[in-house]
Amino acid sequence: MRVVDYRLDGRDDHLLAWLRRELPSAVSVRLRTGFFTTAGLSSVEPDLEELVERGARLEVLIGGSPLQYEVPALRALLALSEDYPGRIEVFVVMAPDFQNAKTYLLGHADGHSSAWVGSANLTMGGLGSNFENAVTFDSREDGDDLIGRLHEAHLTVVGSPTVRRLDERLLRQMQFGAQAARFGLGRTEVQVPEVLEELLQSTVDKLDKVASHGPIGAGVTTGFEDLDATLGCLIPGSLTVIASRPGAGRTTLALDMLGAAALKQKVPAAIFTFKMLKDEVVHRILSAEARIRLADMRAGRMTDNDWIRMAKKMTEIAEDPLFIEAGPAPDLDALSSALIKCVGEHRLGLVVVDPLNAIVARSFADNREREVAEIARRLKALAMELEIPIVACADLGRQAEQRVDRRPLIGDLRDADTIAQATDVLLLLHRPDYYERDDPRAGEADLIVAKNRYGPTSTVTVAHQLHYSRFATLANP
Repeated sequence: MRVVDYRLDGRDDHLLAWLRRELPSAVSVRLRTGFFTTAGLSSVEPDLEELVERGARLEVLIGGSPLQYEVPALRALLALSEDYPGRIEVFVVMAPDFQNAKTYLLGHADGHSSAWVGSANLTMGGLGSNFENAVTFDSREDGDDLIGRLHEAHLTVVGSPTVRRLDERLLRQMQFGAQAARFGLGRTEVQVPEVLEELLQSTVDKLDKVASHGPIGAGVTTGFEDLDATLGCLIPGSLTVIASRPGAGRTTLALDMLGAAALKQKVPAAIFTFKMLKDEVVHRILSAEARIRLADMRAGRMTDNDWIRMAKKMTEIAEDPLFIEAGPAPDLDALSSALIKCVGEHRLGLVVVDPLNAIVARSFADNREREVAEIARRLKALAMELEIPIVACADLGRQAEQRVDRRPLIGDLRDADTIAQATDVLLLLHRPDYYERDDPRAGEADLIVAKNRYGPTSTVTVAHQLHYSRFATLANP
């Protein structure tokens, strides 16, 4: 064992010099770093490429916080792993865990092992220009036990639930996370356009899937067949806004879509709500699924049969991939970061945000119109970058109450212009009995597709059972 201090031992006794001494005889390498930069990779890339060319194995573990990595470095390392399949594996520690350990573990052709443990990241500064501290080990002098324990620690981290293997999809998520953390909305890297010929086959494959399985083959079901037929389901990359007057049921409708995805289609889905506690969300889900009156649940009036149905339903849905986050109105950047992490950890296929109007964009807090525009654009950008549908809830103003039929229009949407421009689908929820309980259409609700970027606009009529916190098709109430 030897203690290294760059300041005391000189600039030539640093991590880069140690790696170049040790790598030529290595047959397996495990690198664990908190920070990872393009300059750092460039310094050792020729050595790593020579390593894998002769058949050695390389495993890299990197910190996944947006400020810990540079996207071009990740892209170059991913490309290198694709050039040498089976020889290079790259893993990323995602939030809530934070990777900041630095260990460099090498196994050599003659059977001995060596290790560097210290404060140096795989960056230009860490490799040679900063004053760093480290301890080096050599099994020929220090035995195998200590280095073996370092390998065990490395493997334990790699096997933890918050660690993911780097692939193209994860790279896109990390790219968006980095740009959101550093620069806000706009992309910092634009790819060269793909030629049409390369896109045709994947497009045909998607069309074939829709032809074979119906609209659900293109995306996530809304839970309503007629609405799926109009929208072509909730399509990855799309932003759908559900708008209504307060108390008309927009949150219930959004929860229906969430449940249809996670509980029926088994697609991982999450809700970020800023007006309910988590218990309230669970109450609504259980009410809808077990057909127990929500008011009875809240007031403690559940019957024995209610308890039996609820227990059975809880058993059925306990392991379904539904995730809930609730709390006060968030900052837009904080929400973006949490959403990106959640998609990365759980591979979400749908996200619900309720309500859109509660989110705060601090950069535009003095101008409500610009603030809402920034929120809507960010949600749309997140949907596209993460390749998932996002459903958001919004408020309708009182203008419809002045009309004879009281049916809402796009113009009734608060901040209508800014929200409507960013959304792909705009659903206006209209309940005739919201205004008059004895209306001839009591119990019905119109889902008015006021904007549909993927097809025609129309109106889908459903039944509302708000006492059960649910909507249902008229044919199957």
